[in-house]
Amino acid sequence: MSYLKCPNCDEKIHIFGEGGGMKISEQYKIPFIGEIPLTTQIMKGSDSGVSVLISEPTSEYAQAFNKISKITAGRISVIASELMDQEKEQEKEQQK
Repeated sequence: MSYLKCPNCDEKIHIFGEGGGMKISEQYKIPFIGEIPLTTQIMKGSDSGVSVLISEPTSEYAQAFNKISKITAGRISVIASELMDQEKEQEKEQQK
């Protein structure tokens, strides 16, 4: 979670500080996948078992979840491909 979104004025309140996730991703050389705002809608959806992806699919926070999901899926796909290439190279080395 990155910031609290005020339900009255939409102001972003950075209750945990700002930019920490980005700094850590840069420090450890890993991709920054995004920010998810703290909202009452996410809390209510979590409590009721109805994701904001279903109840409010066009909302800013649902879009944040979608973006992070797509980035994560893409990264997993790249890593899987790299691992498969490594395995093929190892098999070739073993056959020599």
